[in-house]
Amino acid sequence: MHSRLMLGLPVADTTSGFKGWRAEMLREVLRDAAVPANGYVFQIEMTYRATQNGATLREVPILFADRALGQSKFSSRIIAEASLRVAGLGLRRLLGRRQTHA
Repeated sequence: MHSRLMLGLPVADTTSGFKGWRAEMLREVLRDAAVPANGYVFQIEMTYRATQNGATLREVPILFADRALGQSKFSSRIIAEASLRVAGLGLRRLLGRRQTHA
């Protein structure tokens, strides 16, 4: 899934869990509605909402070491939720509808 392309996001990593927010932008992004997404897709939607509200994004690349032990927490449910949510946001974007709520 290429969420950054579907949503026109100016970042390489849409799922980075490390973000710094200005308090006023965070309030604006959450003003109309809570983000219905959980987990993985929450990061994508928050980044999308920020850009829709005029945020300036800066990205600082980081490197992750490959997993040496354990298993991924990704499940088919998480992948389906992310795919459907991003597809819905992308469709609204293509139709010219500003997305700030569920």
